[in-house]
Amino acid sequence: MKKIILTTICSFIFLFGFSQDKSPDSKIAIKKNAQKVSEYLKSELKLNKEQTQRCLDAFAQYAWNMQQVEEKSNTRNLSEQDKKKQLTNMMLKFAKQRDSKLQSVFSEKQLKLYSQKTSRVIHPFTLEIIKEKESKKRN
Repeated sequence: MKKIILTTICSFIFLFGFSQDKSPDSKIAIKKNAQKVSEYLKSELKLNKEQTQRCLDAFAQYAWNMQQVEEKSNTRNLSEQDKKKQLTNMMLKFAKQRDSKLQSVFSEKQLKLYSQKTSRVIHPFTLEIIKEKESKKRN
């Protein structure tokens, strides 16, 4: 009987330990991904220093906003479907803010390329850069 109780307690500790999927590492990762995105866009769009800095600022702000929304949604007692809906709505709002900041910085040609790259190559939640071949397979 003691073994069963001990096994059950250990199982719960194990499960609760891994159920916390958002660790500090993921916060650091999204900040690094914001830097990677700005470097990627610098090379793809041929940005100058000012444009690259504005791009980095916009994506860093976007990442910070998304982290705040995610933390708030995790503290509320919402269903998974409601959390996803809230995250998606806020992601769209913050993406519009980010894009409006960058519209004044980019030329028409850069803006067109930016729209293509952000919709196909950059993951909206994690800001990971999806390789070109993978994005073509998804479409």
